[in-house]
Amino acid sequence: MTNPLRDDRDGPGPGATAEPERLSLRLRDATREAHERVEALSGLPDSIRDRADYATCLAAMLGVWGPIERDLRRWPDWEALGLEPAGRARGPLLEQDLMELQVGAEAVPAVPVGPSGSFAEALGRLYVLEGSALGGRLILAALRRRPDLDLGEATRFFDGRGSDTGRLWGALRTALDRFGDRDPRAGAAVIRGAHDAFAAFAAAFARHRGARNEAA
Repeated sequence: MTNPLRDDRDGPGPGATAEPERLSLRLRDATREAHERVEALSGLPDSIRDRADYATCLAAMLGVWGPIERDLRRWPDWEALGLEPAGRARGPLLEQDLMELQVGAEAVPAVPVGPSGSFAEALGRLYVLEGSALGGRLILAALRRRPDLDLGEATRFFDGRGSDTGRLWGALRTALDRFGDRDPRAGAAVIRGAHDAFAAFAAAFARHRGARNEAA
């Protein structure tokens, strides 16, 4: 999966006083390897050979996406950060795409995703879901350039929020930094939540890859 979480920036100039690292940057760096592992396991967009591959890939993602988004809704703390997970939800887009591809709920694999243990962990999980929206648009652009692959209208999930994707990602990063400034000790829990989400996606894609190899 194309990595949208990298934010390569110049460090402070000579003689500058180092400031505490923002939580969004700490989180990016702490999860880099986990993110790259998910990218490698998914193999997107090259792993999509046909509509059947596309459908099983979306089903694998929904097996993780659905439980995480339901878990996020348990927490009442989002409004204080100016975030609303329900308005950012993309699980329903996955479901619509699967309906378009005539894939039923029974084809969605069950992936054990435990509940987040704190709001900070839930925030880390949201970071993983939101970061994928940027890479998703790049994946979709690559798939649309393939004349042999007709996805019809089943492109809602990867298209995400269209041109609004960057603004929403920036708003999340701002909220993360505000949260980190307010409670610096909570950063470890945010990172733990992000790792939990990446691990669940890694498990889903590893299973998906194994099923593809068996069918080949």
